[in-house]
Amino acid sequence: RLLEVTYFNKSREFTQEFKLGQTKSNYNWVVGLYYLHEDLSQNQGVQQFLDFDQFFGPGAGDLANNGNDITAFIPYVGQTRNRQLTNAYAAYGQAGYHLTDKLEVIVGGRFTKEKRSFAYNDTAQYQAGGMDNFGPPQTVIDTTRRLNNQAFNYRVGLNFTPVTDVLLYGSIASGFKSGDFNGGFLSNVPEIAAAQVDPVPPEKVTTFEAGFKSRFLDRKVTFNVSVYYNDYSDLQMFALISKQVGSSVQIVNTLASADKARSYGADIELDIKPIRNLTLGAQVGLLRSKLVKYTGANPELFVGRPLVFAPDTSAFLTADYRIPMGDNALSFQFNAAYKSTQKLLSVADPYLEEQPDYWLMGARVGLQIRNLELSGYVRNL
Repeated sequence: RLLEVTYFNKSREFTQEFKLGQTKSNYNWVVGLYYLHEDLSQNQGVQQFLDFDQFFGPGAGDLANNGNDITAFIPYVGQTRNRQLTNAYAAYGQAGYHLTDKLEVIVGGRFTKEKRSFAYNDTAQYQAGGMDNFGPPQTVIDTTRRLNNQAFNYRVGLNFTPVTDVLLYGSIASGFKSGDFNGGFLSNVPEIAAAQVDPVPPEKVTTFEAGFKSRFLDRKVTFNVSVYYNDYSDLQMFALISKQVGSSVQIVNTLASADKARSYGADIELDIKPIRNLTLGAQVGLLRSKLVKYTGANPELFVGRPLVFAPDTSAFLTADYRIPMGDNALSFQFNAAYKSTQKLLSVADPYLEEQPDYWLMGARVGLQIRNLELSGYVRNL
């Protein structure tokens, strides 16, 4: 019995939205109201090193035996209970107006207000008196944290259609990601748990995008390109921080905020129908990202690094061939996805530094018999 964990999670949600809109030949608009109530709760137990005495002798794992180095592996039973309540409200609107037959301007906005609370209780029992005997539950932490946030976000864009089946566009928009808390299991050291349970503020982004969408050769070719730049503030991430515990300093992994980060790149999409019933598709993403400013502990470990799970290059390729058979059809599909090397942590670590680049491939065969389709597929060939 090395590590046993029981996960219990419960989620209840109520959401309601009202929208009103209108579309005419030279303009369109929509306004709306949104509400969300969410109740998330966890009741999770953990047991560690319960068979410790079988390997190191009776009583070796007792908490009282703390003069022995091996008691870093004291048998331990913990119970974590937390509950997060969220109430979110929003009002939004967007309108598009054709200045000319070919040029449309789009303006939109959204006001969001959120109230969140996070109640966290953690207890621990340590072995005392030999195997399977534990002392009384000790409260590690029992606290409630709160977040009240609000934000106004906007979008301004232009759509230009010089000819049929060609669209040029550009936009500036801002975004908002809720402030958040660490959930799940936190440290069983009170000072560290108190630092981990602190919330992080909302993440904000301003994004600039431009591109074009096109179809030509009798709509047998679709070619789309977009370029973008994202400017982040208070980027939410996991970070290692230093925490004073008694006379020693311990390194803690916790949710934190980076002051500034940025990313930019391009998305390219090409679909071709070279012959009847055959469609070939390719999507390619090019991305560069960087953590620009971090004022937390040890900023030199973070600043200048790429963002996590942000590969420089990604691609998705498909080939789809369909054979009509009267009212029925037989289809064959092959797909391949590629991601280049990705960083796994915000900070350098020789053991968890990165995920090497990889391909994933799959295939699918489908038989359509009028309104019924039977299919078989293989993933990760």
